Amino acid sequence: MKTKPLTTMKFSVLHFFSCSFLLVIILGSSCKKEDPKPNPPSNDEEYITSCHLVLTDSARGISKTYTYTDPDGIGGKVPYYGGIQQSDSVLVLSEQSTYHLNLILLNQLQVPVDTISKEVTSEGDAHMVFFNPEASQWIATHPHVLSLQSIPLWIRYNDYDNSASKLPIGLRTTWYTKSKTSGTGAIKIVLKHQPGVKNGLYAPGETDLEVVFKCVIL
Repeated sequence: MKTKPLTTMKFSVLHFFSCSFLLVIILGSSCKKEDPKPNPPSNDEEYITSCHLVLTDSARGISKTYTYTDPDGIGGKVPYYGGIQQSDSVLVLSEQSTYHLNLILLNQLQVPVDTISKEVTSEGDAHMVFFNPEASQWIATHPHVLSLQSIPLWIRYNDYDNSASKLPIGLRTTWYTKSKTSGTGAIKIVLKHQPGVKNGLYAPGETDLEVVFKCVIL
């Protein structure tokens, strides 16, 4: 029986262990799990997908809701006024009457639905709602009252922020209609985001929402 020389056997053993070690490295590399990809950055931007004007006639106690809807936020589907019929949402008011307005802002892209108007209230010192800002005039210092020149209507603010100057927010207002003279027009409603610069004026800050409702006083 022939035997292999010792040097040959050493070489075979070394060769076997070298191949085994290399195989372990290859298998280890192929089985190594890749680091998971980082999650995409979260988008903290708030969207207002619907604006609801709940107007209550103070004399009769009857409420009616007027709606502006942008179902998928910025871009995408075209926004519309009114209900499912997507018709114009015309504010119909009676002359020499008083109405209480509750402005409700929603983000319906979130589940559950996010009530943006609550956030606006909690951050009142950084937000203010303006009505026909290009034509409105202050006619009283406190409470703040606006006189809309395009239609015979006064608007009084009923909610105020917690700043030292107690400036209006504008989600809750009272509307007073005058005798109809020129009873048809439009009301522009603008929500401004004014962190650190809110001073009761329209100019500072950025626009979070701008909608225009037709208005008729009968």
